[in-house]
Amino acid sequence: MQSVDGFIDNLLEVTVPRGRRNRMDGVITHQSSLTAQYCFVMDGIPCTSLARTIVDLPQVVDDEQVIRAIDSFQRMGYSLTWLEQGATDLHRPGQRGTGLVLGHVRERQQSGVVRGSWMERLVELAIGSPKLPKLQLQHIIREEEDGSFIAQVDLAFPVVRLGIEAHSRSFHTGTHQELLDQRRQNRAIAEGWQFLYLGWADRKSPAQARAYLERVVARRVRDLGIPIEN
Repeated sequence: MQSVDGFIDNLLEVTVPRGRRNRMDGVITHQSSLTAQYCFVMDGIPCTSLARTIVDLPQVVDDEQVIRAIDSFQRMGYSLTWLEQGATDLHRPGQRGTGLVLGHVRERQQSGVVRGSWMERLVELAIGSPKLPKLQLQHIIREEEDGSFIAQVDLAFPVVRLGIEAHSRSFHTGTHQELLDQRRQNRAIAEGWQFLYLGWADRKSPAQARAYLERVVARRVRDLGIPIEN
């Protein structure tokens, strides 16, 4: 699932037909019903299709990661009908996982909206949190003395001078870029700003990330002695 947002590529999982027991070191094995219509061969290895893989995800990851995978599935241009058919074929009364996938597929089919990303979902949750002050996107930080430009951050809580970048430091490569980042941060810190980095491949759910932001903001409020209003 290398191309699906939020999943790493160093975990090996194998699905085998029901009743067969295979144990291999370092490999997670699942038993399931497999049919040719949801399989294909890549480099000589039988693999489940992307739709079938997402249908199987609720067995091994939390609900937020399933939602994130469906977001990615849609953004890549795949048909929700394909995903719906796979979930319908495997669904049995009382099955939570396939029911979860079907529920989200049908909700999206009705709304016609493709969510932009995991970060967009986090922003939705942050805006709705009563524990967080007003959130601004693409906020520009300036020198207080002369108004000169310092930096533009992906997200910010200006009232507590907290800037949030959607990428991680690992995406900033090269000595020149590192120096530019250090200089802008040093200037922003001199103006009382603090920075957080949220990687696109972060395994945390948006709800967990929001809870973390709430903790950081609460600490900034205490440290700065600034009352906040939404």
